[in-house]
This record gives sequence, structure tokens and C-alpha cells, in this order.
Amino acid sequence: MKTIVAFHFEMLPRPGQTSRECLAAVRGELSDWVGGIFRGLGVHDLQLPFDGSCVEPAPEHEVLTEEHTCATHQTVVLNWRFTDPRMPAIGWSFTGTVVCDNRTVAVELVVKAGWHSCGLRPLNVALSAGNPLSSLARLRDKLMLGWKCQLAGQPIPTRARPLRKNQVDAFAREVLLNPKRVLPVVLMKLGGPVKIDLDSLHNLQGHLLGLAHVAGLLDEPAVDRLAKVLGPKVFAKEAVLRVYWPGLLQDDLPQSHPFQTWEQLQQNLKTGPLPRILLDLLSPVSAEQSGEAPRFFEAFQAVEHACAAVPRADPSVAERLAAAEAEAERARQAQQRLERESQAGQRRLEGLLDELADLRAQVVALRADRPEVKSEELAAELERAWDENARLRQDWEAARRQAVELETDFRNYLDSSALLWEAPDAPNTAAPFVAAGGRGPATVADALRSAAAEFADILTVWDDAERSAEQCSFGSPAKVFQALEAIAVVGRAYFKARHGGPPLGPMDRAFLSHVPFKYTCFESPTTLGIFGAERVFHRGGQSRQMQRHLTLGGGTTNNCLQLYFDFDNATQRVLIGYCGRHLPFARQRT
Repeated sequence: MKTIVAFHFEMLPRPGQTSRECLAAVRGELSDWVGGIFRGLGVHDLQLPFDGSCVEPAPEHEVLTEEHTCATHQTVVLNWRFTDPRMPAIGWSFTGTVVCDNRTVAVELVVKAGWHSCGLRPLNVALSAGNPLSSLARLRDKLMLGWKCQLAGQPIPTRARPLRKNQVDAFAREVLLNPKRVLPVVLMKLGGPVKIDLDSLHNLQGHLLGLAHVAGLLDEPAVDRLAKVLGPKVFAKEAVLRVYWPGLLQDDLPQSHPFQTWEQLQQNLKTGPLPRILLDLLSPVSAEQSGEAPRFFEAFQAVEHACAAVPRADPSVAERLAAAEAEAERARQAQQRLERESQAGQRRLEGLLDELADLRAQVVALRADRPEVKSEELAAELERAWDENARLRQDWEAARRQAVELETDFRNYLDSSALLWEAPDAPNTAAPFVAAGGRGPATVADALRSAAAEFADILTVWDDAERSAEQCSFGSPAKVFQALEAIAVVGRAYFKARHGGPPLGPMDRAFLSHVPFKYTCFESPTTLGIFGAERVFHRGGQSRQMQRHLTLGGGTTNNCLQLYFDFDNATQRVLIGYCGRHLPFARQRT
């Protein structure tokens, strides 16, 4: 089979965590990832025993899991094979291998594909949206961002490295010319024709996590300094993008490390976004290295020798013993659960009794100190105490709801990197809204009112949205209605997914499948620090900061319209907070 994608790295256990505890945590993440995919396929509560057995959760799917331990090493393997119904002639395989010694944990995540039948024909496939393995990047991010990771002893960067002149020498010495470097370096020249801000540079590093370092020369003095340090052979000033492979020498041939000029990069960007271009270059190189780490060989050899030294038992006896041990473990867990529930109930009862005793003591003290106080006043005091208790409970409920919303946003953020090998779908080309009589909305306010009536089941338009729409002179009101329709459609799918329906997937892709407008899920910290008040919208006595928005149009802010909205999980509705001229932001031209 042909290796399509591969990630391999080493993980350092967290402080206070042993290498075997770290391996157990990684095994749990592997199981959760595979189980989440099968939940999307309609298979719930998938159990992976890691005992060498094979389970078939769905037709054409087989998952083999095994785990072995000896005195010095431990190994875990999850191998999942399946056939994609859209391409029945091709078989897919995912193998997650985790091994540890007494110090570190090594991980390899490999996706392979191959023809089911023999034939000398090329295999040109990529991970697409419908493939169950398309979310592999999400598992990679969870592992690499949750632990300190390295490759061959070298740290794996999680943030891009912006470079000014005074930082160039150290970067060249520590990274570019370091003979121990094992990852390629993607170097970009910023400040000229390439308009990429630091957030986008860090985002690019996120796409290439585990595959490359990403660095950016911020200005001409930095470019001049690196040219002087490296020399003309391996640094071309006309290059805006260059990939330096490990083992860089200052007398290397220029073609040893590919670069692109601005004209070449513009031409290549017509075939796809920059992350996709770089992934197409780097992923095959990483795939070639899979299975070659000596640490895996050492671990499997150690557990194999340990297993060979143990005399084989009667299979029937071993099976009965394993079943008895499993039943005993289930009974132990049930007993512990009942004990915890009993203790929690006892604590709640004791707390209620303490509260009642306190109230009685307060009443007695109040009567002793103020004999003139009537029973009505005592009742009023108790009523105020209960009101305060109710208010505190409401505050707690509000905080809990906010935590749930933040968790949902975080999951959507993780999902946004799940399909990083897939080109975006073509935007919906449906005709814009046309009202009865053959005419579209005449103004932005007309479009907003029409959408509010058409999608009244899901949209709630706030006062600030109505005011901003009245004041907006955006020239394409029909596009505003089209954007509001997309928000309604995605909103319905969002709330269905939250209640066990089909998964929504990355939010930006959900919008891109309906409209060609730019969707942004959050504002930069700089913009919020300067213009955060402009993102707080109102309806009656309610106020709420909203960051999700669609941007229509281009050029100056006068020619752009923005729609700010948010999902209200409490009411199951989408709140439209703003519909008007582009709001100010941190990097706008003045």
C-alpha cells in the first residue's frame, strides 16, 4: 500500500507523569478519536479491547487493537482498515503506533491506500471530506499541543518564528545551519508583495505542525542580513518563499532547496491555497520516513522476547481467566461508583442540615436582639436570603452555560483544521433572492426585514442590526439576503448537531458550501483590545459581544458590509447583532 500521510514524533511526559501513564493517555486519545468518527457513522459506544482481537464496527470496517508490556517497554497498536464506498476499488488503512521506554513515548500516525486488485496503474488519491480519516489533523494537534513533542531530540515548533535583523544570526545558527535539524524550514519574505500578518503566519505553522518550521523575514534589513549570513548560493533575494531541507550547507547548489519568486507563487496559488501547496510538497517526504524509527524496532523486539519467555497456557483456561478478571473489574468499578454516589448524597444531606441549623440560629439571635421584630419582618428577612440564594444560583447557571458555549466554540476551532488536505468546495452559485413581482430588495434594510420574516423560525434580529442596516448604503442588497439565508441554514444544522444530529463539520466550510463570502469565527486580540466596544450589540435591555461574522464586498470599508451573529444555545436561535458598514479593525488603513 502507498503511504498518503504520516506523522511521527516523540512525546515528553508531563511533570509528575510517567512514560507509561503518558502512553495510556495517548491510547485514550486514539480510542476517543476513532470512537468519535464511528459515532458520526452511526456506531455508538465502540469498545476497543487492545487484546489482539479484531472488531467490525460497521460493514467493510475492521479495527485490530493490541497492547504488549515488558519490564522495559510497552507497545500499543491500532490498525483500522476499511473501504470507502465512493471508491470501492481502493482500500484504506490507518495505523496508530505508540511505544514507550522508561523515559519518553514515541508516536506514529500513518494513513495508507492501495488497490484491492492487482494492476500496474498509478494511485493518485488524497484525503477528502467524506473519508473517515480526513480528521487526522485533529488527533495530531491534540497530541502535539497537549504535550511537549520532539523529533530525533529536536523540539517540534508550534508557533512560527518572525525575524527582524537582530534575530537573523541566531536563527541561522540555531535552526537553518544546525546539523541536527530534522525538519524542513519554510522561510517567507514578508513586507513586500506578500501581505501576510503574524496571525496568518502562525496559522500556517499550525497547518504544517510536525512537518516543518515556519519563519518570516519581517523587513528588508532582515532580508539583507540573512543574505549576508548565508551567501548568494543558498539565498536568493528575489525568493518570497523557500524551503530549506535539513543538512543545509552554505555551498549547496541553489536548486537543492526549492524557492519561488512572487510571480511563480502567484501562478501556483491559482491551483490552491498556500497550506495545500506546502502540504503537497512536504507530506510525501514525511510519508517516506514512516516505519524507520529505531525506537519502534527496539520496543517491539523487547516485548517479543518477553512474550516468548512466558510459557503458553491452555487457550480455554486463559479465556476463562480473562473473562473472570474482566467481570471482577466491572464489579469493582460498580462498587466504587455506588460508594461515591452514597458519599456525595451524605455530604449534600449534611450541608442542608447545616444550612437549616444556621437559619434557625439566625432567627433565634434576631429575636433575642430585636424583640420588637414581628413575624412579618422575620419572613421578609428569610425571603431576602432566599432571593440572594436564587440570584447566586442564576449566576452559576449563566457561568455554566457560558462554559458550554466556549467548549462548543473550541470544538469548532479544532474542527477547522480537520480537513487540511482537502481543497475547498466550490461556493453555491444559486440565484440571489428575488421578491414577489420580480424585484430584489431595494436596500439593505429591506433585505434584513425580508430575511427576518422568511427565516423567523431561526433568526432573531437585534436593534443594532436594524439601525445599522438603515444607515448602510451597500450596493448589493440581494447578497445580504443570500448571506442571511446561509446563516439560517447553517444555524439549523448547528443546533441539530448539538442535539445528536449529523455533525456539522468545520464552520467555514459549512458557509463556503452556500455562499462565497468570507466567514470569520473570532476577532484578533488586537482588534478586540482597540475596537471591542464596537462588537457589543444590543436589543432592549440585552447586550452581547459577537465575533462571528460574514464579510461581503471588498476594497475600503465603505464598499464592504459585515453581518455579525452568534448562536444562542439557550433559545436555539441565531442572533443577528449587526448588518452594516465594515466595522473598524486593528490593521485597517488610515
